[in-house]
Amino acid sequence: MIPSATSGSSRPRPHPFPGPASTVVWVAMAAWLLIGTGASAAPLAVEEDEPRFSSSVELLLEYLLTNTGKGPREPLRALWVEMLCQLPFQEFLAGRGIHDPLGLAPDHRRTLVQEFLERQFRAFDDPVRLRPRQSASLWRSLWVRHGGGLALDGDGYAALARLSAANRQRLEQRLPPMTDAVPADVQKWLDRLSLVFVHNTHVVRDVPDLPLVSSRIIREVTGLGGLNTYAFNRFLLRSDDNLFFFVGLQVDGSLGSHRESLYGKYKFSPAPDFARDRGWVSAYVMYPYDLARFGDSLDPALSAAFLADFQREFPRELAGIASAGWEAITARLGPSKRQESRWLRVLQRRLPDWLRVRGALASLDFTVSDFEALSREALRRHLTVLWRTDRENWASLEARLGRGEAGNLLYDALREVFGLDLYFEFKIPVAIPAAAIQAVR
Repeated sequence: MIPSATSGSSRPRPHPFPGPASTVVWVAMAAWLLIGTGASAAPLAVEEDEPRFSSSVELLLEYLLTNTGKGPREPLRALWVEMLCQLPFQEFLAGRGIHDPLGLAPDHRRTLVQEFLERQFRAFDDPVRLRPRQSASLWRSLWVRHGGGLALDGDGYAALARLSAANRQRLEQRLPPMTDAVPADVQKWLDRLSLVFVHNTHVVRDVPDLPLVSSRIIREVTGLGGLNTYAFNRFLLRSDDNLFFFVGLQVDGSLGSHRESLYGKYKFSPAPDFARDRGWVSAYVMYPYDLARFGDSLDPALSAAFLADFQREFPRELAGIASAGWEAITARLGPSKRQESRWLRVLQRRLPDWLRVRGALASLDFTVSDFEALSREALRRHLTVLWRTDRENWASLEARLGRGEAGNLLYDALREVFGLDLYFEFKIPVAIPAAAIQAVR
């Protein structure tokens, strides 16, 4: 179901938010997440006169200057001081024989920063050298989610394969036998549907010329991270060393009318072979309320306690929806970093419970192949039942699919067949080489 040609689709909205970012930060720089961020429940308007840059390095540098250069006299100074605290940059300057970095002219500083950034990120362009680091990063992510119990060899991809196979088997065992043949009308659409992993941006219009890297890598190199640098992501989930994509369906490679999301109208996707080899699929969790909502399927009483904690911490934002569920909560609470201290207070009130819910995330971690198989089975059963029992809605769905609009079909199928009332995200650890990035038109 993973297409071999460049294609893509905006992922169905996780709750009211149309798209992760869980965040993805990137190396080619910053625009994916660093500049293209989302802070409201409705798609942001995108102006046609958006800034354009001649290279990915310039784009990242502009992001860094925007976020550190607060002084009106010399915007570069704050960034320069920040980077001087980073050992890799110190070694880079020493190699250039520069012993008085604070005495350099602004133009010289800017040239050195650009050269340093390009050199640092270009190192992630070799997929062979990149794989061991990706495997180790994935292993650490799985260790946190699994609560230990993994083989101590540090081989993340082997651990994922074992965990994913067990998760897939557990879900498939719940299914009753389906002995009747799939109707031809259903099979026609199954053959035309495929999974797609998409990242949106407001700024980057063309395929980047440098690798995409995780928020953790950007932090290591520059002292500043991307959007996935909340304490919730760094410490509780340990997800900041991943790049994130929406999981969606496309019809014959078509996005239909879903051309823009909260995070931008420009779209990129990992090359299918690279995605299958290096990526993994898991439950969508970007912010604390995503994890709380996931916990609702484990323990409704605990989820209700989480809900009360959010209402206590955000009384103004949640005024008037005291009896509402997680859909309303996520619609009201934005991902602004100005709220991070409030997120932390919510987590601290019952941290052991949050850790228990975090541990359950491992039950829905999959390889691309296993998730693809589960998705196809869910679609097969869901569409067959719809075709046999509700011809009116079937006709409506066919009309939408005929326009290339899969909408929330994957979500609906997974919920109805497997009872999974949630969205999924796709992640690649550490980085994606520039050659493995393709535009989604």
